[in-house]
Amino acid sequence: MERGAWSVERGAWSVEREEAFARAQASVAQDGYVIASADNANGVISTTQGVAGSTARVPYNIVVAEEGAGSRVSLALAFGTTGGMVLNQQDVLMQFCKTLSAVGR
Repeated sequence: MERGAWSVERGAWSVEREEAFARAQASVAQDGYVIASADNANGVISTTQGVAGSTARVPYNIVVAEEGAGSRVSLALAFGTTGGMVLNQQDVLMQFCKTLSAVGR
């Protein structure tokens, strides 16, 4: 179990930015995250997920950006815990993989 924040920047895929944004947003919503805000113009998705047995919420943020010329995108993902929370790093990495996979399909 670990505490703290995790982030990854990954890309690029040959997909239009708007399509990548929609795929990422749909993926996290299907995984039970609450979309706090989704700013398509800036490519930012802010989500939270509840913590079992607590009123705390864990943030998961996604930035979808155009990568160079053409229809390539990159993603920046950030996931963090708040004071006293611990979780399995493998679970965080699995969520990152699910989001990246949804965009790259």
